[in-house]
Amino acid sequence: MTRSARTFLILLAVALPALPAAMAQDCPLTSVAIVSPRDGATLYVDESASLEVNFEAEPGCVAETENIEFFLAQPGSTNFTSIGVDTAFPYRTSYTFLAMTFDEPWTLRVAATPTDGTTEPVQLESTFTFVAVGNATDSNGNGLPDAPFAALNGTTDTWRATGQFADAAFTLLGAASAMYGYTIEQAPFPDATSITLASPHNPGQTLTVKASQSLLAEGERGVLIVAMAPDAISLMGSTHAARADGVAPSTALDPDAEYIHVSLIISDDNGVTFNEVPDTRLADHPIELTLSGLDLVGGEDYTLARYPAYIKDFNNVVRIATETGTWKSVTNQGIDYETGTLTADLTTMGLFAPFQQADVGTVTDTTGTTTFWMILSPILLALGILQAADGGGPCFIATAAYGTPMAGDINTLRLFRDKALLTSAAGSLAVDTYYRLSPPIADGVAASPLLAAIVRVALVPVVWIIRLTMSVPPGMWPLLVLVAALLALRRRRKTA
Repeated sequence: MTRSARTFLILLAVALPALPAAMAQDCPLTSVAIVSPRDGATLYVDESASLEVNFEAEPGCVAETENIEFFLAQPGSTNFTSIGVDTAFPYRTSYTFLAMTFDEPWTLRVAATPTDGTTEPVQLESTFTFVAVGNATDSNGNGLPDAPFAALNGTTDTWRATGQFADAAFTLLGAASAMYGYTIEQAPFPDATSITLASPHNPGQTLTVKASQSLLAEGERGVLIVAMAPDAISLMGSTHAARADGVAPSTALDPDAEYIHVSLIISDDNGVTFNEVPDTRLADHPIELTLSGLDLVGGEDYTLARYPAYIKDFNNVVRIATETGTWKSVTNQGIDYETGTLTADLTTMGLFAPFQQADVGTVTDTTGTTTFWMILSPILLALGILQAADGGGPCFIATAAYGTPMAGDINTLRLFRDKALLTSAAGSLAVDTYYRLSPPIADGVAASPLLAAIVRVALVPVVWIIRLTMSVPPGMWPLLVLVAALLALRRRRKTA
């Protein structure tokens, strides 16, 4: 018997006795976290304009959450007003501030209602403060802070502002959010920084960009920068837009499409110097991009394409700059025609825009990969390796084995769950079943150093396989299967 087979049997022996009890148990809804804006955040915003702010919360147990309601109280008041309810993960709502009170804290309250209908909602409050953006922090009016690390000095500080170049037809919407490198013990929950922007030009179109804190090493500072505009000139000015427009395959996806810039700049000297986050880090922790509210036509093929661009310091003022290059399709992306949504895992930074697929070459078809993972998922679920939700707490097996929701391998498992299993009804059902079966098994793993070590060892080849297969273009799978079959046949003939 091989070592892998012995490991599988050991885990199966551990899991099976707990399954009868697991059938009758669910993960309890005992906590909720406010993802954005985080507690104590300073929001630097335009003083004269109304502002739509997006709020996001995350429950400790998605499977047992009926909905999350958001409430807001003005500075100095204890009277909360409901501003929205969301019934599905990710739990979000937005609110437009027509008149803002500056330099005094607003209070956000979230209430997560359990599905059992009898337990009281789990509540949490946080505060945030608006500070007006002025010429001192955005001297060139490009919608971005001149010195991001100086402007966003607090661990939860964010930036929202509009800008307009002299030669542009539209305003751009710029955003930035501070990030800090933590040790595992110091890491916040949830461990991701999220920016959500609602297009001021195209009602209903929303952009969400989410970056893991794991992209930063301990002691490093980072700033996630996102900007969007209806055309490249409005996003970065004519000089730098000319490079991208000169080789653009066509006009953007449709009249209400947006050009998007995404950058994560990092510094280990408190912002004196900075660089773009290395692609080697993004390979392990891709930045998630979701563009929703698009007018997608059924039967047409679309793709999110990238052009080389970066954040550059021009005489102590940062702005978006382009390089000489070509538009290329983002490798790992998905599309939902019903909701008009494009999603992508970004493993390099730059300028992004949605195009028709034929204009930029063939986009990788993920059907083969999804089918492969749907076959493999029951095996993985039987081993109990999937974490149920980002930072879902100690009641899930992978987290129990590692002792923390911040381990790099768990981020790989999250990606597998989100991009492979949750993209289909069958996969979602499998994950939901796992939510219900895992708590008692995870409790046993967490209580036993020996079992935790066994699970960690068992996860090594599984995580390696996930990383390998999700990096292989699905069009290569038929060839790989053929090669594997030929090798197996050759080995069988040798042993015959």
